Amino acid sequence: MLNSMTAFGNARAPWSGGELNVEIRSVNHRYLDITIKAPEGVRAIEQDIRETISKRFKRGKVECAIRIDRGQSGGHDFTVNTDAVDALGRALQQVAGILGQDGNYTPDPARVLSWPGVLTAPTEDPDTLQALALESVNTALKAASAHRAREGAAISAHLSTRNAEIATLIDQLGARRPAVLAHQRARLEARLSEFDTEVDPSRLEQELVIAAQKLDIDEELERLKAHVAELTQALDKREPVGRRLDFLMQEFNREANTVSSKSNDRDTTALAVDLKVCIEQMREQVQNVE
Repeated sequence: MLNSMTAFGNARAPWSGGELNVEIRSVNHRYLDITIKAPEGVRAIEQDIRETISKRFKRGKVECAIRIDRGQSGGHDFTVNTDAVDALGRALQQVAGILGQDGNYTPDPARVLSWPGVLTAPTEDPDTLQALALESVNTALKAASAHRAREGAAISAHLSTRNAEIATLIDQLGARRPAVLAHQRARLEARLSEFDTEVDPSRLEQELVIAAQKLDIDEELERLKAHVAELTQALDKREPVGRRLDFLMQEFNREANTVSSKSNDRDTTALAVDLKVCIEQMREQVQNVE
């Protein structure tokens, strides 16, 4: 069962005259890359949030955004942390002095207020807020996981269809082999007939064997069949298989390129092109698999 790396999930919960809002978005990424944006009262549990996300997602660039949307009726009774402001003011004056600026340098009050720890909401219990935030993260993760599963099911269906088409093309390429060899014999005999000389039958057979070896794609077709079987098994695994599928697409493409390079008739070339088109369509979808 495949999971997509693209997903969205959110959760809302009432909090302090407003609402706690959690949004989780994930997009394709080679590894698991987690970014957390949270208000001051929630930053203490960022590591817990990170571990919670990593238990569900193994790959993808995941952004978890937590904010408190305060209603008009409350939640505005902020308190200024004067100790933090004093410390920040001293640091700013020190930096201004190092830079050679006026000793009476006055920072922008709005920017000071935005500094972490300057504004506090004394009515909010941090433990309760953190517990609510973690619960909301779990709720948003469930929604994002369900989204990933739905997208993964659609990708799995697409890959299964293309895989079946590849299996059919492999059979058609194999069935084409006798006609290719017969055509090669006819071409060689026609060229030899242009010369007014007797041809040694054993020499003719030797040349045909050499030509057949150059055009032989039996090994490539057998490996392609093995890749088809491997893909079928991978789609049934209940674990992340994105990296496995990505490697498998490279192997598919390598064999298809070899088949194409050994083609010496129009029908085989057309089948090889169709084969490469199917593989490319699968490769594009595999990039989104966890």
